[in-house]
Amino acid sequence: MAKIVYLLLAHNRPKELVETVQMLCAEGDYVAIHFDRNAPAADFAHIQSQLKDTENVVFARRRRCGWGGWSLVGATLDMLRAAEAQFEDATHFYLISGACAPITPRRQIAKTLDETAKDFIEVEDLERSDWIKTGMKVDRYQYRHFFNERTQPTLFYQSLALQKHFDLKREPPLGLEMKVGSQWWCLRRKTVEAVLDYIKSNPSVLRFFKTTWIPDESFFQSIVSRLVPKSEITGHPPTLLMFTDYGVPVTFHADHGDFLKRQTAFFARKISGTTPQLRQDLLAHYRQGTTKPEYGSDPRKQYKLLAEAGRTGDRFAMRIWDKGMSVPREKDLIIITAKLWHEGEALRQAISERLSIPSVGYLFNTNLPDLPDLGGLQSHVDKLAKHRRAVIKLLFDHYGADRLVICLDPESTVILDDLARDKGNVTVIYVDRLLDEAYFKGHAVRTGQIEDAVSDSDWQAIYRSLRERFERSVGELQHPRLFGYTELRESDAKDRRAERLAAALNCDSAQAAEIIATSQLFKETEHAEL
Repeated sequence: MAKIVYLLLAHNRPKELVETVQMLCAEGDYVAIHFDRNAPAADFAHIQSQLKDTENVVFARRRRCGWGGWSLVGATLDMLRAAEAQFEDATHFYLISGACAPITPRRQIAKTLDETAKDFIEVEDLERSDWIKTGMKVDRYQYRHFFNERTQPTLFYQSLALQKHFDLKREPPLGLEMKVGSQWWCLRRKTVEAVLDYIKSNPSVLRFFKTTWIPDESFFQSIVSRLVPKSEITGHPPTLLMFTDYGVPVTFHADHGDFLKRQTAFFARKISGTTPQLRQDLLAHYRQGTTKPEYGSDPRKQYKLLAEAGRTGDRFAMRIWDKGMSVPREKDLIIITAKLWHEGEALRQAISERLSIPSVGYLFNTNLPDLPDLGGLQSHVDKLAKHRRAVIKLLFDHYGADRLVICLDPESTVILDDLARDKGNVTVIYVDRLLDEAYFKGHAVRTGQIEDAVSDSDWQAIYRSLRERFERSVGELQHPRLFGYTELRESDAKDRRAERLAAALNCDSAQAAEIIATSQLFKETEHAEL
């Protein structure tokens, strides 16, 4: 019977990890663990302490891992080498994550592995297939990637641009054909030994992949395809992994249990950490189950069908209004952010009237009675804020427009950041007022943060906190990589304000000056100057 080494990549949830490892070992299998070095040392100490008496466990040296880089492949290779040397009777090596859980009984997994003389790994042609839906394809490997897009975006794209400018393309070493597929696989022992021997004999392969982008989706896929006949590769991963329209992995919750147990995959990812009852049910199914029915339909199609229907509570999937949540690239969203809301409203209305652009007020900050019907989303400000991308998409559809103006409080930086990361073009116009202490005190009273009567010492502490929070949020508004940013400053001359607004709205200075005059923006300041 097949004897499996589970290669467990984890970075959190130490208690669940310990429970899963103990269960896998109790069924007679082995586990090699890599626990991310970025995780707290106390979590790793807990894991070691709880598993010190558990046989069939080996720990790989800890690396600091990050998405998109070599670290995940390096950690996997560390586990493979340790497990291959330690567990001589292991027949299969199965890569899983700490967020995975079994959805097929152990006996059925072993039976399938015994009867299938193949490696369970997804292998697609990187250039010709449509496996990569968005983003880079050949650029992943034709150029060297020394920086991480998520943590060092400026350096990442500058390095790529320089290499393209000087035509520094490269080809895979030794005529290796580039393949792509799911990170999660289950390989036979002879395949693992062949892979380890291959990279040991060909160090140029390791050097090449260390500077590719997202190598965990191409390293093993390309090498296994090179070493193993196509007839001995299943072409699909052993782990069920599905993605939402947002391009992020679906998280399975308590009400997915029956759906998961009907699938033919061995494990599923990702299991919610907030539904321990689902994990317990799946672990019991793994230990005690005997066989499972073959489920013929594509689980992704079934998920999509149910997801688009929409549900409430602990949902099977997204609600009906979450379909097509992204704003198309050709749409322009103009966000006016002003701490004095009446000024933001006045500027919004003036822009809308003078340029014939539909507009909505502070819809993510307060309940507005005159919003159009958005499928029930307009019923409360919290619901609007939670589904903000869907709301913007629905507003564009409602007005049938290519441009839309909304207002947003400057401290709503989380909402702004999310909207700015969508596909549409975002322009932020910040009304920079010189706010004094009296304003902050009045604001604190109006919003219920303080009572009318407060001691001077208490108020000074509150005032410092309010002002620092406000200044910090204003600093976070300036994010030129994500959106166009313009300030209309109280300290600037009228002509300068008009020039800035004209550039932001793509109109002429005369129109911009008329908009500012109509909104009576900074009118008190101009009177004071006279």
